[in-house]
Amino acid sequence: MADPQTVTYATSWGTFLDFPDTVVGRCLAEGRFWDAHLKPFMEEAAGPGVALDIGAYIGVHTCYLAGGYSQVIAVEPQPATFALLQTNVQANRAPGRAQVTFEGG
Repeated sequence: MADPQTVTYATSWGTFLDFPDTVVGRCLAEGRFWDAHLKPFMEEAAGPGVALDIGAYIGVHTCYLAGGYSQVIAVEPQPATFALLQTNVQANRAPGRAQVTFEGG
């Protein structure tokens, strides 16, 4: 559930909570995929195996990758952002394939 410190973005590939007025959030609000230039590489490499999302932020790539890989390991060092990452992975039914890890911060 969103709180006053977050904004919810519903996209064709998932629903995501983010902090207000971020570059990622602006892309999601416009219906664009964050780092769209990476999407073809993610699709081409998908299959059995493990994908790593280091610096996963709110989990846009994590959730997308979970649809094409056997397992995704997402690492996020910022505590508040890690909380959104966990929420977004759960909300997008990716936890069966995505393992989120907090490191540092």
